[in-house]
Amino acid sequence: RSDANCAAHAELVAGAAQGVRSAILITIGTGIGGAVVLDGRVVRGAHGLAGEFGHMQVVPDGLACECGLRGCWEQYCSGRALERVTRVALGRHLDGPEVTALARAGDRVALSSFASVGTWLGVGAAGLVSAFDPELVVVGGGVSAVGDLLLDPARTALSGSLQGTAYRAVPPLVPARLGPGAGAIGAALLARDGRS
Repeated sequence: RSDANCAAHAELVAGAAQGVRSAILITIGTGIGGAVVLDGRVVRGAHGLAGEFGHMQVVPDGLACECGLRGCWEQYCSGRALERVTRVALGRHLDGPEVTALARAGDRVALSSFASVGTWLGVGAAGLVSAFDPELVVVGGGVSAVGDLLLDPARTALSGSLQGTAYRAVPPLVPARLGPGAGAIGAALLARDGRS
């Protein structure tokens, strides 16, 4: 099982998705991972790769990705994307914690970087919501720890990018509750229940 699948199970049992039957978990760190929950269970897919969202193409002929393709979602929404956007704007490299500290201090460039990455989070989430129609979108991973700096622009973009809002509600986009240990918690819960 992937760490994201285990984290989704943990969030389903004891976290942000408790009591929900369908959800998407998006994990944002160096890249993007995730998991799909349908009918109260984490879906693994035919080859165990369901939820590998980071390499969905969101910009045809966009930025080159390490995977060899162009325009992958994680090139626009990830810790590396945050650092790149800030570096281009400032002309110097800052790591994620430095960008976060600047944003929390009200720095315009850092806030704009989070707005850019958050907007791409919402755009990608809208595609996932269109595909899976979840009750809830949970955002976890290291970058998500900044909270509303990232999630507010994501919510705005999700609402603005999602088709069909005349006949369905925009699902809440919420932070994961169990933090960086969610994968280990989920693995322990699965082992306790005799599931793999």
